[in-house]
Amino acid sequence: MDDSKGANNTGETLITAEKYRNFVGKNPDKVTYFQPVLDTLDVVPSKLDLTRKSVLVEGKGDYFILEYGRRVLLNSNSDFYVVPTRGATGMDELIGLFLGWGIPFLICLDDDKEGRAAQKKYIESWGLPRSKVWTLADIADQLINKEVSGFLDKSDLEIIKSHFNLDKGPTKSQIQLFFSENLAKKQELSMSEFYVELLSQFEAKTRQALNEI
Repeated sequence: MDDSKGANNTGETLITAEKYRNFVGKNPDKVTYFQPVLDTLDVVPSKLDLTRKSVLVEGKGDYFILEYGRRVLLNSNSDFYVVPTRGATGMDELIGLFLGWGIPFLICLDDDKEGRAAQKKYIESWGLPRSKVWTLADIADQLINKEVSGFLDKSDLEIIKSHFNLDKGPTKSQIQLFFSENLAKKQELSMSEFYVELLSQFEAKTRQALNEI
């Protein structure tokens, strides 16, 4: 959707349709499925909408990989949010809100240098228990030194590569777009047992830590 022409003298707004993939090609940082509409309407999701138990992750790509797997492949009915943030060091505002509201939450960071440093910072600066501030290595040994894209097997990356007719491996933006599209469509794909097993471990550990089981 393109509102670049703005409003005319009659007070009407001129709107033209644009294919979602074309929009994402021009705006690689805006791959949320309805982002063009939200931008046009000046809609900003409110943090006050977050009233359920949550697990904070580093970004949108992490969110889509985990939520597609949980909601579509595992058909999860768990009553917690996966909440994308502004990166490993950008969680302080949400931590403060959740603590103030008394809402149970976890932090799940990449198991890289930045993630481990952020883990130490949040534990020390906010007084959070180690059991509620993880890196991916706390979920499975296969995720030691990995980002959330480490949930994906080589065969999963081949599926994404084929989906976009790529000559080489998908970029982070393409992986994010793949999972956002298929989450929105609830499209069940034949992803690897490796991916499904790590998702199951993430789901079980999170539910246990949030006292759902």
